[in-house]
Amino acid sequence: MDIRIKGKRDGVLAAEILRRQFGVPVVYLTAHADEATISVREDRPYGYLLKPVKAAELRSCIEVAFSSAR
Repeated sequence: MDIRIKGKRDGVLAAEILRRQFGVPVVYLTAHADEATISVREDRPYGYLLKPVKAAELRSCIEVAFSSAR
């Protein structure tokens, strides 16, 4: 989930809804590495990836998130 998305809801709120309603594990994707962005922990993300992301990094992070969520 990208932390900063356009619209009424940001990625943090959207991730919280997905986690609460559907039990989806969340990995944040962001181009911003500042402390305020990286310190977002309210919805217990399974990780953070900084853009640009390589396919292997994305896949391994998603695999860890799903195996940890079980």
